[in-house]
Amino acid sequence: MVRYPWKRVELGAYLQELADPLFQWQAWIERKHDNSGEMQGFDFSAHFILDEMTLHENAENCLGIILKTPEEVITLTVLGKALIAVIEAVGKMASDREYLVHPLWKDVVLSARKALDAFCEAEYGFPVTS
Repeated sequence: MVRYPWKRVELGAYLQELADPLFQWQAWIERKHDNSGEMQGFDFSAHFILDEMTLHENAENCLGIILKTPEEVITLTVLGKALIAVIEAVGKMASDREYLVHPLWKDVVLSARKALDAFCEAEYGFPVTS
């Protein structure tokens, strides 16, 4: 049980996006998915993880708030640091395309997959990407 389950649902959606490079390219760049009204894209994901929840610095403080396990804390801290690294390399005002083609983007995707696995393990009892 967490204090803000709706924020946990939001986190799960962003983890799914960040863990799936094909979806990123199709939805964020090619705009092939009709997701009108949904908050998608690198900016929304990064804002939630880094600015709103500060998971790269304070993930342990989110345990019981939106996170359920120490594994989530660890994996989201790593994901946050991967996001910071690509933002520092590309710049804050870059396009989604510029982030996706940068060599550091693979670290974001891989760490997002690990974070999504930890999230699903805590939520459903099994990982989804392994």
